[in-house]
Amino acid sequence: MSFEELISAPVEQEPAKVQKGRPARRKVQPIAGGLPTVSLLPPEIRDAARGRVLRRGMVALVFAAVVTVAGATALAAGLAASSEQSLADANGQTAGLTRQLGKFADVQRLQASVQLGEAAKKVGSSTEIDWNEQLGLVLADMPY
Repeated sequence: MSFEELISAPVEQEPAKVQKGRPARRKVQPIAGGLPTVSLLPPEIRDAARGRVLRRGMVALVFAAVVTVAGATALAAGLAASSEQSLADANGQTAGLTRQLGKFADVQRLQASVQLGEAAKKVGSSTEIDWNEQLGLVLADMPY
C-alpha cells in the first residue's frame, strides 16, 4: 500500500454503543500521515476546566434544592393558613350553637331536676315491699 492510499483510505467505524444514558463516543482512529496534534497545556488547566463544570453542576443542584425547599415551605404555609381558617369557622359555629343552647338553660335545669326526682323515687322505693305480690304468694300456698 502506498502513502497516498493510506491517507485516502476510508476509516471503518464500529457501531456506536450506548451505555446507560451516556452518549456514545467515537473511537479515535489514527490516520497515518495525518496532522499531529499535541496538547501543550499543563494538566492543571484541563483539571481546572473539569472543576468548573463540576462546580456549575453543584451550583445548579444547590439552586434546585433551594427552589424545592422554598416551594415546600410555601405549600406548608398555605396548608397551615387553610387549617387555621377551618378552625376559626368551626369555633364560630361552636359559639353560635352555645348561644342558642343558652336560650334553653331553664329547660335544661328543669330536665335535670326531673331526672333527679326520678332517681330519688327509684332509690326511695327500692326497699318498699310489694304487698300485692307477697299476698298472692301466700294465698297460693294456702289450702282451700
